[in-house]
Amino acid sequence: ITELETTEEDVRFVQHQVIRIAAENVQPFKRMKMNRNVVYRVSVQRWKKSIKQAIPHGTITAC
Repeated sequence: ITELETTEEDVRFVQHQVIRIAAENVQPFKRMKMNRNVVYRVSVQRWKKSIKQAIPHGTITAC
């Protein structure tokens, strides 16, 4: 396990990204009459991808 330094700024940045991504993804899903599980899966994949892009390398604990 490699413990890498995480600053307050990093944490705030990631939190902001999570909130922004969630806000972007919620609206279209509300209008769509789709299977909830499918919507959830799509949003989780998008969320994970966005988080990977949002988190700069070296700010997360790598196991």
